[in-house]
Amino acid sequence: MQEKKPSSENSPVTVKGYAEYTLPRLRYMLEIDIDLCDGCDSCRVACKQENDLPVGVNRIQVIRIGPRKVKGKEDTYGLAMDFIPVMCLHCETPLCAFTCPEGAIKRSDNGIVLIDQEICMGCKACIRSCPFGVISFNYEKGVADKCSMCAHLLREGKEPACVRACPTGALKLVKIDMVGENKRRRTLLTVSSPLEFKRSVRFI
Repeated sequence: MQEKKPSSENSPVTVKGYAEYTLPRLRYMLEIDIDLCDGCDSCRVACKQENDLPVGVNRIQVIRIGPRKVKGKEDTYGLAMDFIPVMCLHCETPLCAFTCPEGAIKRSDNGIVLIDQEICMGCKACIRSCPFGVISFNYEKGVADKCSMCAHLLREGKEPACVRACPTGALKLVKIDMVGENKRRRTLLTVSSPLEFKRSVRFI
């Protein structure tokens, strides 16, 4: 007598949970003071040079907001612009890692979300799932690419290339427990959700 196979309707279904992607917790973050950023693109250029990125692949986007009207002296008005460098936020629950079918996106020991390009199959699932649009595709290698917070430099006790290159000090590497200490500082770290992020900035 043949043994009956369990029906698919009654078979247990294993679903990956976010918990396996949330640990270890991120130790550092890139803090961005948009009052200091002048849109010079030094961070983007330094990132491309440090990581040997081809044309069309950018781990940092510098977004322009404005112009907006500002009041000057004696009831005069002028125009002002805001610039925001945008890169991977290394989310606490990264959708990119959750949707990657190959398990190519993982956290390092210090919590940085990294893409293992040796495993990446180039399906672009992570690009479609990222709510911030900060994952690009390297057509030369056929793999996804994003900010790694220069993990190779952090291991040597150095700051990320973008932080070292910023001439105004708008980019800083800070410990995660120090985030939000200066409440007057307008940073990307105050954005609490993808929806709020999209309402706050305009890609051009």
